[in-house]
Amino acid sequence: MTPINYCYEKIAAGGSPFYYCVKKISTLERDAVVAIAAFYEELTDIILKGSDLQVSINQINWWRSEIVKIATGSPDHPVARALQEKQINPQSLLNILNGLEETLNVTRFDTFETAVIHIMRTAGAREVLIADVLNVDISKEILYQFAIVLDLANYIQYLRQYVRRDFILFPQDEMNQFQVTAESLREYKTTPAIVNLLNYQLEKVERAYQKARNELPPSMSNRLSYLLARCDIAEKTLHELQRSGFTVLENFIQLTPLRMWWIAYRSG
Repeated sequence: MTPINYCYEKIAAGGSPFYYCVKKISTLERDAVVAIAAFYEELTDIILKGSDLQVSINQINWWRSEIVKIATGSPDHPVARALQEKQINPQSLLNILNGLEETLNVTRFDTFETAVIHIMRTAGAREVLIADVLNVDISKEILYQFAIVLDLANYIQYLRQYVRRDFILFPQDEMNQFQVTAESLREYKTTPAIVNLLNYQLEKVERAYQKARNELPPSMSNRLSYLLARCDIAEKTLHELQRSGFTVLENFIQLTPLRMWWIAYRSG
């Protein structure tokens, strides 16, 4: 399996949300975008699936050495080799890694503003890098709004895994407002208070998406069609979670492949 084929299997296999969205990107640019997304997924896998903090830290440091090899040598991991082949800026990759490493060390945010800073350094940095690869001339502020949509939706969908990792993205002041504690989340049972908190998060996602769409220059819509499709799928996924009663602590819920294809097809 070639390095780029490994990336496709990692992030854009048939039936995944990314699989349908990435088809909106030209073939020449698609491989680079998939390689960046696969890199991000490799790092989030360390955070979500790791059971030992020190092991996760060691794995992150190993990836830091791989980024150095992208710039100066021969990386070992197929994703790193794909990034090298596509000439992705190693410093941008290092910035993303440093942002995601924070997830291992900081597990609480006092306010939404501090949570947004974390999103800017992680999912936001990813979207800025992808836009740069695609030569999309757009402000970072708009890309950060799209990143809030993607990151909050992903966090809610995978809430059980993040809680198991003891990473709480919901700001403490909002947790207090809705009388939800980390301990109540760790009971893995959706209560009325948790539903109220998640409905509030959904409203924030919708506001961020509307703001980004309103500020997006019409001439950029086609160039960012892949990102709009991802956000549309994320928003529709949240609505499906809402219809389920937000039982994300008990179950993993996702849209069917056919529905994701239809949303991506109509998006833009």
